[in-house]
Amino acid sequence: MSSADEPVAVWLHHKQAADLAFKHGKFPDAAANYTKVIIALNDDKSTRPAIADRVKVYANRSLACHKMGDFKEALKDAQVAVGLDPRWQKGWYRLASALEGLGLHSEAITAVQTGTPLDANNTEMQQLLSKVRRKVQDSPSTDDKSAEDRQLQQEMQTFFQKHCKNATALKERGANSNVPILDDTSAQQSSAKHAAQQAGPTKQQKKKRRQQKKAAQSESPSPSPERPPSAATASAADRISQSSAAQDQSTQQAAVQPTAVTDSESARPASPAAVDERSPEQQQAEAAKDLGNTQYKAAQYDAALLSYGKAIELCPEVAAYYGNRAAAALMKRQYKLAVQDCLQATKLNHSFARGFQRAGKAYLCMGQLDEADSQYKRAMELEPDNAAFKAEAQLVDMVRNNLKQGRQCLEEGDARQAQWHADKAVRLHSPPVETALLLKVEALLALGKHAEALNEIRSLTVHGDPMATEVLTVRAQALYLSGNMSMAENTYQVVLRLDPDNSSSRKGLKRIKLMNSSKNAGNEAFKAGKWREAEQHYTQALQVDSLLKSSFVAQCACNRCASLCVVIHVDLLQT
Repeated sequence: MSSADEPVAVWLHHKQAADLAFKHGKFPDAAANYTKVIIALNDDKSTRPAIADRVKVYANRSLACHKMGDFKEALKDAQVAVGLDPRWQKGWYRLASALEGLGLHSEAITAVQTGTPLDANNTEMQQLLSKVRRKVQDSPSTDDKSAEDRQLQQEMQTFFQKHCKNATALKERGANSNVPILDDTSAQQSSAKHAAQQAGPTKQQKKKRRQQKKAAQSESPSPSPERPPSAATASAADRISQSSAAQDQSTQQAAVQPTAVTDSESARPASPAAVDERSPEQQQAEAAKDLGNTQYKAAQYDAALLSYGKAIELCPEVAAYYGNRAAAALMKRQYKLAVQDCLQATKLNHSFARGFQRAGKAYLCMGQLDEADSQYKRAMELEPDNAAFKAEAQLVDMVRNNLKQGRQCLEEGDARQAQWHADKAVRLHSPPVETALLLKVEALLALGKHAEALNEIRSLTVHGDPMATEVLTVRAQALYLSGNMSMAENTYQVVLRLDPDNSSSRKGLKRIKLMNSSKNAGNEAFKAGKWREAEQHYTQALQVDSLLKSSFVAQCACNRCASLCVVIHVDLLQT
């Protein structure tokens, strides 16, 4: 394979991983892999043939973010997809879906109406349009929008002014999807030029050409006497002078009539350019936040946590910074930090629905379902039409029902049915709910599937901590049941160093030490030719846990059998 083919192979590999993760409902993993695809495509210098691939990748990442309820990131990716190819209807559909998730219904309708003519046979756009219109009718009209929403609306107006015309021009040209997209100015100029060539010169163009030709004929190399202006020129001059006079008069009136000027207005310069009135700390905090957003998109969550933390240090009163750090903490499974930041964000801004939603998600991941319910209810009170909030709230009830039934089955001794309910609860959410995964491990251990349980324990966390004492205790139990006594003993010792009052670990360690000491004593007695004593030690090791079935039990049983064989052989020889 040539070197030019290597980037293509890399991005295809990441895309396959992203598609697979999305198929299994692992939307954060899918978004992270789509980010890797974009990075690999950026490394590929052959940008022209990769435009269609880039558009689809951004649209796919937009859908993954939409599934996670991160509508702002979904909107950003959808905007990039539309900017790269305004003629692709799916990009407008993703854009409208993200706007609908953010509650910007009028902007969503604009996006749908722009994208619908690109493919009149597509029913998805019509269904989305009907859905948004129903929401507009059902929701009460209100003007108390946040400053963030108003700013986003202004940005979308600018975006539509730029790209809606481009999409229409490309549609009229019947552009081929394989042709690279021109920038907006070039596309408009090219479209206008193409239309002019097809239609021929207009009447105004013909008149202008006649005037230019007449002026060229009247020109002479010698200076001509000054002629009086024509009627058209005079009328134009009169209009200019009249407008100048009116302007001078309005200026004089403004000078005579004073207006109230605030301190902030008097400090503004006369130029129309916007002035950043934020303090240096606020500017640095925004820069840190923007860096964190870039790192978050690139799946660099540790770096994003640091950047958001810096923004919080500079401006600790901004709720959005805490919300962003909570999102990064969720990706790192630092659920306690996520809850802490969300509670602080909602304390600073009581209408921060996303903060309540992320707190509910963190509580759900930890298996604290009552707290998750409470947070989701607060979020839905603020945004009752948010479909993502409703879906996650329903997810809490589904997880609760499966955990309840699975725990009941395990207590009744039906470990197989308990595993089925635990599996169902685990698959409902990504990352898996901690209490659901713990129930699955317990069911596997009850079924004697020790190796499979150890494999699941690798992903087990409590409050996002893989080294929590609860996790280590279960791991030690699984090692003990599988017969790995040395590793089980070491793990129990680690647990007791972290939590000296852990009674189950103390009992487990005591049991393992007794079994190991009895077995070692039997080995020493067997080597010394004390076969009856060896047989007694092996029997004592087996009696410590008569229900245990593992390789350790098999070794003790074999050694006791060997001791008994020698004893019987010696007795026969003596008789």
